[in-house]
Amino acid sequence: MELGIERGHIAGLQNFLFNLSLAVTLGLFAGLALRSLVLLALDGGRPALVKTLRALAAGAFLGLGYFDFQFANNLLVWDRPPRAVLTALALAFPLIAFARRKRGAARPPSARQGVYVGASLLALCLLSILTLLRAGMVALTGDRVTLIVDVTGETRTEPAPFDDRPGTALSHLVIWLPSGARLGDFWLPGDRMRVNGRIYRLSPSLNGMGLPNLYQFLSVASFAAGPGSAEEHAIVDLPFPSDGPLGVDSRWRKIQAAILSGWENGSTDGSFLALRTVPNASSFYPLVDGQGRAIRKTFLLVLPPSGNATSRGSSPLEKNVPESF
Repeated sequence: MELGIERGHIAGLQNFLFNLSLAVTLGLFAGLALRSLVLLALDGGRPALVKTLRALAAGAFLGLGYFDFQFANNLLVWDRPPRAVLTALALAFPLIAFARRKRGAARPPSARQGVYVGASLLALCLLSILTLLRAGMVALTGDRVTLIVDVTGETRTEPAPFDDRPGTALSHLVIWLPSGARLGDFWLPGDRMRVNGRIYRLSPSLNGMGLPNLYQFLSVASFAAGPGSAEEHAIVDLPFPSDGPLGVDSRWRKIQAAILSGWENGSTDGSFLALRTVPNASSFYPLVDGQGRAIRKTFLLVLPPSGNATSRGSSPLEKNVPESF
């Protein structure tokens, strides 16, 4: 489903390059694993130690490539460029090894080659980790629409109590990415809601090198009307789904959180590699009108590069969406 929201050339280019980097990493894992298998098959007369090391190298590349695919699967868009890059890399390494063996140009295995294989494996693991650090997050590449919050106008009564109140009326909303991918489907009590998140803010030096700040969506919270602060009248706080376009494998989520936490704790303000985590929340979006009746509206959540949600004075912005949506 395409909502026709322009994301900008910079955002589109960065998304394309990120998607391509995922395919490159997977292609290198696959190509180096197949290369080790080809050499193992062609050099059957080598000493047992050499064959064992090649089998271990093939297993290591295949195993780590499998985990990389599991962690990157939700992020990959399998259009033509990623498929072509992955196929080319997966085939190039074993074909080159095969051709060199047939021509007799390949050198006998040595300790130096073992070091090269180990260094390649380590470099690929580091590349994979750095690439997947933004898994489940949105890159803040411009003052642009980041989420579409569609309050559908549908309601239902929930027999199970919310906030010790049986028979609670729930309002339906669907949250989309600008590409049209469904991010979450929620039924919420109360008369307004907001999206809670977290900003990962990099140093200006890293931003200047083309590395954008990142935004992680955490939950959708609903609130009841009443005097005083809205924080005192929160009803529910539902986490974003763990699957979908921003879903992250639970195993990688723990590793990712540990790496980012260590990065933040190990960096200082103003340093070249500074990383700071900042809690954030969107503006409030109404679920009902002034008479308590369900509304049907679509709102645009705008995140600028700083990550501060909907900084425009007219936010939340309303948009006329075709009836087909």
